Amino acid sequence: MESLKDGASTTYGADAVAGVVNIKLRHDYHGAEATVEYGNTLDKDSGEYSANLIFGVGDGDTNVSGVMNFYHRNSIA
Repeated sequence: MESLKDGASTTYGADAVAGVVNIKLRHDYHGAEATVEYGNTLDKDSGEYSANLIFGVGDGDTNVSGVMNFYHRNSIA
């Protein structure tokens, strides 16, 4: 997903002054992609972490792809 918050009117016209969201789809995806992220506040009381996995396999006739997401955020004290 691609988000253009402002200045999109030069590309998409006058109706896109507030912003534009583009959704990009993957077609015939082969391989795997993993992402792991961690973040915390300055007071170290609200840690969050996430993990994502995207995979795809197939041949000329059949393709299978999948996405797995995990997200956790601690409560703020």
